[in-house]
Formats: sequence, C-alpha cells, structure tokens
Amino acid sequence: MRAILYAFAAVCLLALTGCGPVTATAGINDAEYALERARVADADESAPYEYYTARHFLQKAKEEWGYSDFQAAADYAEASKKSSDAALLKAKEDPWNGSPVSDEKVRQARQELTGKSRKRRTTPEAKRRKKKDEAKSILDDPNGVEEADFLDDTNGVND
Repeated sequence: MRAILYAFAAVCLLALTGCGPVTATAGINDAEYALERARVADADESAPYEYYTARHFLQKAKEEWGYSDFQAAADYAEASKKSSDAALLKAKEDPWNGSPVSDEKVRQARQELTGKSRKRRTTPEAKRRKKKDEAKSILDDPNGVEEADFLDDTNGVND
C-alpha cells in the first residue's frame, strides 16, 4: 500500500513540475497560431490595434517563458490569443477600405517629413512645354514686369 502511495506521490510531483512549462508552451503555440491566422486575414491593416497588441503580448509571453516565469508566460499567451481572435474577427467582419487620404498626398507628406524629395527628370518635351507656358504668361500681361519694377523702386515713397 505504501509503495502505491509513494508511486502516486511521485507521479503527482512530476506532473506538477512539468505542468508550468507544458501549459505555457502550449499557450504560446496556440497564440502563435491565432496570430498567424489574423495576419493571413490582413488584420495588421484592418485591425492594427488588436493585431499589434497580440503581437506584443506574444513577445512578452516568450520573454517570460525565457525567464522561467511560466504562469506569467501562460497569462500573456492567453491575452495574445484573445487579442488575435479579436483582430481576426474585426478583419473579417469590418474590413477597412484603406486611408481616406490619397496615396499621392501620403507620399508628399512623407517626403516633407523626411526632407527627401525625388528629383524628377524632365523630358525634352516637358522643357519645351514649360518654356511655352512661360512665354504665354509674359504675353498675357506685357506691362506686368514693368509695373512690378516700378513699385519696387519707389518703396511706397513719393518723390
């Protein structure tokens, strides 16, 4: 009878010591699977808050697992799975059609922020068109240049 009791205690002890890493690892695997399903459904674009929250929770779960804090790893993995499921649901039910701002305006804003602008090469045809437009603007108001020069010379002072 005592042998059976000792054997049962040993099995329970082994189960308890292996329980933390096993449940944490299984939870991390489930969270990775859920996050991948959300990524395939383009949740990173249509539900970015939920998707990236899940991604960061999964990263934190792996970090805690590395520190052998298996309970915290399992908790973060569960939070990641819930957030991934929410991102997947939102991506499927409420698709986001993209930014209301045109791609051209986004590109211009990014260029202004980075201070980099692409120099566009002008073709000979574009150069001819530009010269032609400049010539038309001079012909539209031939006195415009003279009037502007006169105003600049007087500086608002009467002689």
